[in-house]
Amino acid sequence: MKKLSTLILAVSIFFSFSYTANGQPTPGSSEISIKTVVDPGLELITIMMWLSGKYPMPMDSQYKSDVWRHFSKYKQHPALDRMKKAEMYPNFTEMGLLFSGFPDIKLEVPEKNSWYEKKDGKEHIVGILNDARVFARVTNFWTFYQKHSADYARMSGDFAAELNKKEVLPAIDSFFRNAPGGERPEVTIYLEPLNNWGAHAIDFMRLRNEPNGDRVTFQIGPAEQDLQLPDAPVIFQANSLTIQNVWHEASHVYLRKALAENKTRIAALERLFNASALASQNIKTWDYAIEENLVRAIVAVVTKQKFGEDAYKREIAGQTQRGFIYTADIAKLIVEKTSAGNSTAFTDLMPEILTMLETKPDAKK
Repeated sequence: MKKLSTLILAVSIFFSFSYTANGQPTPGSSEISIKTVVDPGLELITIMMWLSGKYPMPMDSQYKSDVWRHFSKYKQHPALDRMKKAEMYPNFTEMGLLFSGFPDIKLEVPEKNSWYEKKDGKEHIVGILNDARVFARVTNFWTFYQKHSADYARMSGDFAAELNKKEVLPAIDSFFRNAPGGERPEVTIYLEPLNNWGAHAIDFMRLRNEPNGDRVTFQIGPAEQDLQLPDAPVIFQANSLTIQNVWHEASHVYLRKALAENKTRIAALERLFNASALASQNIKTWDYAIEENLVRAIVAVVTKQKFGEDAYKREIAGQTQRGFIYTADIAKLIVEKTSAGNSTAFTDLMPEILTMLETKPDAKK
């Protein structure tokens, strides 16, 4: 499939850095290239979802006020009818990446897409995307987007600078690539100013049937802010919660190889699936459950490395309480295997993690 390219205003901030396995900068090594951007396609879908009552309420900000002032009069427009009837989740905004060519929006419909598998089906989903093109034209969406280009540039630039200063990506990248060598990923972070629900890794195979390669791509909202007023600016801050979200979403991407290589052994452990405890997390399969346990264990380990023992214990306790009952043992094993400074890539640890899990009793269903 031809790769889509979305026309972005000059709001993207690029930076790169080099580092060794322990995260320290060094000349001549491979680089991580990071792009932070407020994408027009994601913003268009977000605004439509909010007006349709299908999106968690954004926190108060000047941007939220501006969106409401410009678009609220279109709440009953027919272009929103299909979306109002659909089964929506907040991360549906990723479908905005199927648009290109703003302001004359082009839509490339992939043959396969995970959202087609929901109860509404392909025809309804593609209908929503075509409705979005109508909605953008009727509401002068592009005018609104251009008007806020300086805000988007500020958000992107400030967040990129904080991530760079705090070496957020090197921390997680060096965890997975602790062994010498290896290509560094392309990281794209889609900032969603109205997103008050969290973060979500974007899987391009599920989105548009396109290999992910070494790309680490995810959408994320701003952290909760002390100043939440109708005239307050949106600020993307690299605080501890946001940093952990970045690590979490990046880990989903880094894990793909290890999960694929151990697919058979993972499937054989389905007896460990504590389905009822994870129902509230919308986790309905063992594959998803074990991936989330692994991700949360990894985040806990990197939290220990960056923020210390107390933060690590709080993270483990919180995840166990949420139903991710294997997080503690997985994290403990990783810490034991890496604490001596061994140069071990995470993919080499996966067989040992699975061997440990094979000793566990069946989960309570």
